[in-house]
Amino acid sequence: MRGRTCVSCRRRPASYYRRASGQPLCTPCLEEAVARAVKRSIRGLRAFKPGVRVGVYLGALDPLSAVALAYITGIVERRYSASTIAFKPSYITLGPNASRLIREAGVEIVEAPTPRLQGEVWAPTLLRAERSAAALAALEWEANVALLPVTRTTLTALGVEALMSSRLEYMVDVAENSFEVMGVTVAYGLRTIESEAVRALATLRGLVDISSTITPRYLYKRVYSSVAYSGRPELEYSSLAAVSLIASTHRIEARCKLCGGPAGRGSECCKDCLIAWGCDDRLRRTPRSPPEGRGL
Repeated sequence: MRGRTCVSCRRRPASYYRRASGQPLCTPCLEEAVARAVKRSIRGLRAFKPGVRVGVYLGALDPLSAVALAYITGIVERRYSASTIAFKPSYITLGPNASRLIREAGVEIVEAPTPRLQGEVWAPTLLRAERSAAALAALEWEANVALLPVTRTTLTALGVEALMSSRLEYMVDVAENSFEVMGVTVAYGLRTIESEAVRALATLRGLVDISSTITPRYLYKRVYSSVAYSGRPELEYSSLAAVSLIASTHRIEARCKLCGGPAGRGSECCKDCLIAWGCDDRLRRTPRSPPEGRGL
């Protein structure tokens, strides 16, 4: 980006070329673009109000996006006199630089419930496990809303995975904007922006020292690369829209009590949460109403 000026502020030198919009951006303007995307992604959840507590789950689906979301959410929530907590499961390791920058953004880092998973995990299963973990962490730390660092790119890849696997129930996980789980709203905090921009922000802000012992496994990554991306970011929009349309045809007979996704008829839990948690004593928790004065 040497020699180019940011097209947004028209003052600072550009540090990143955003292919989705064809814009060279400086780091502060890229940060603002990601912040606007977070606001669009969770619009309607009343998360930006004084006294609200927002939790961000530092998940393994996309660790760089996770740390970037925690950082951005902390900055945005401070503007509204709200607070942010980063839920860190045991399989995530935060380096000193990422920890310091997140805390400087006003984010408290706490230990979070960790699903019983290890190694490579099929991405749709990992999404459900981390969605349930985010809800359990929000219950424990009394957060009003729990956010997962799931970008438009990740959702599209998950949708292609579900489509190619002929598993319509997993398309519902992609199509819905938020899930009500045990009285907690869990939403995808980066739904309206591409992974490339979020990861670029994490790199430019020095938030790269994060790692995970769990990694997502995609069986049809090549199909996604050729059909949904193929060097053309605009294809993500149409692919995700197509997956959402197909998902609307799926009849949901029951909802999993832990992740909010479709479950089999007469089942309290989906198979993914049975693998991740066992669905024993956690099902006996009484769903709570949001804390008074927290804006929900």
